[in-house]
Amino acid sequence: DQLTFGPLLEPIKSSGGGIVQSGFSKDAARVYKDMNPLEGADARTFEVLNDAYERDSSRVYRYGEIISGADPTTFFPIPSPIKNWRGETLWSGFSKDATRVYKKTLPLEGVDFNTFEVLNGRYAKDKNHVYEFGEVEPSFDAHSFAVFSNTDYVKDKNGVYVEVRGYYGTDGSGPEYYMRRIEGADTETFRVLNDVYAVDRNHVYSREYVVADADPHTFEVLSDSSTYTRDKYRVWYHGKIINNANAKSFKELNFQFGTDGVNLFFENVLVPGADLATFKILHKQHPTYAKDARRVYHGYSIFESESPIIEGADPDTFTILYDTLLHNNQIFYVPSFYSKDKMHAFWESHMISNANPETFIFLNDSKGRHYAKDKNSVFADGEIIPGADPATFNSKD
Repeated sequence: DQLTFGPLLEPIKSSGGGIVQSGFSKDAARVYKDMNPLEGADARTFEVLNDAYERDSSRVYRYGEIISGADPTTFFPIPSPIKNWRGETLWSGFSKDATRVYKKTLPLEGVDFNTFEVLNGRYAKDKNHVYEFGEVEPSFDAHSFAVFSNTDYVKDKNGVYVEVRGYYGTDGSGPEYYMRRIEGADTETFRVLNDVYAVDRNHVYSREYVVADADPHTFEVLSDSSTYTRDKYRVWYHGKIINNANAKSFKELNFQFGTDGVNLFFENVLVPGADLATFKILHKQHPTYAKDARRVYHGYSIFESESPIIEGADPDTFTILYDTLLHNNQIFYVPSFYSKDKMHAFWESHMISNANPETFIFLNDSKGRHYAKDKNSVFADGEIIPGADPATFNSKD
């Protein structure tokens, strides 16, 4: 019905403060999910509770699927007690009514209703069990079990544990994830610094590993990126000691560059000859670009031995070539891996032979390759595509 039809909005605003479309709509007679009728829903009383749950006078739904037996008058989604980095509520996937606990659309069997509590987006517990993603996890002691915010670290009376990832199944099917006990960790003094690093009274830990020779009493993470860390004696980049860096004065410039006020470091390697007085980051996020009065730097490094210096680049005329992305009706400019100055064009930190900088432009990213062209040639990942016509070339064909 055109006169009564309208979208249903989520009751919680987006991080930018705007309204959020729920995917549901209704008119005087029907409720629609993604413009398809939701059979049996009562249009008069139907409401959206959050980004996952809905209800009407007789039923509760999760993404439009009926939660069988749930009581709509007492039903409520259970939020995680830990908010995200923006301070927004995180929903746990658990819910309750007057008599039962639910995980997604199914009742949680065997749960102690009165002592059940959600700990974060992954874990919950009652007096008898710990639940991981809604399944009983028998490895943990329920009475002493605790989480460390939204990190991968947890503990109970028997030890401290962290999720180990990146191990592949024997059949090659994909990554396996499991909790590993951190040998020797002191449960009483263990505290988490972020999702990577933690300390107790004896050691510093990078997930399940001890950081050798690190002082737990002065160790700190220098930024949210977790790339640079230090104690009163040393500085590390991703766990690798930076030789000759002054720990007391060291500061992170971005996730790949740091300085102790005397020297510039790219990741864990000294950059000789850098002019710190004029050094500045041109783009902090990936891919990093920076320059000083003498040189231009590109912070994309696959190999530890690769230099960040763009040899031959002129700092005064250097220009980053940007890609444009459209998201939520807003245009964002993202650095490509191409750049140029008045004399040359560059791919990452390498000069492109025979490119014409005056007419050189970035085209787009397509199917994992990065395209650019000048008046004479078309380039993919910095290499000429033989025979390609720059006037008619379309990378999406």
